[in-house]
Amino acid sequence: MKNVLASASRPYGASGFRARVTRSAAPIGAARTSPKDFLSVLDFDADQLDEALRLAGRLKQERRLGRRASTSTALSALHVALLFEKPSLRTRATFEIAVRELGGDVIAPERDVALGSREAATDVARNLERWVAAVVIRTFHQERLQAFATAAP
Repeated sequence: MKNVLASASRPYGASGFRARVTRSAAPIGAARTSPKDFLSVLDFDADQLDEALRLAGRLKQERRLGRRASTSTALSALHVALLFEKPSLRTRATFEIAVRELGGDVIAPERDVALGSREAATDVARNLERWVAAVVIRTFHQERLQAFATAAP
């Protein structure tokens, strides 16, 4: 998978995230300093976190430009899978809108297919890796994210 972002929600709002990024606003040939997997904010050192926040600020500024934004085609011709074990209107809506504003397409398999009811999460990870550029996961268990990350190299 080229891009992956996932979150696991725990009681009292604690979350973990996983991100794998291959495209950014950095010039071609620029060194990448972001970690491959982002399961926790602790996965970033201070410089990496600063870089991620600067990119987020740029994306937010350019959002008002709509299709004229240089980022409006960042996900062009790419698909992002949304896998939700834990339903969330805000999370789903914001990711769907963000992917579309960046030029990508969203797939959202049903919960029983996506996260281990009919197929093991590791099998889902290995299959999606072949077809989508990114995965967003919202789950109850951090361990599920770790298994998914391990299965999708």
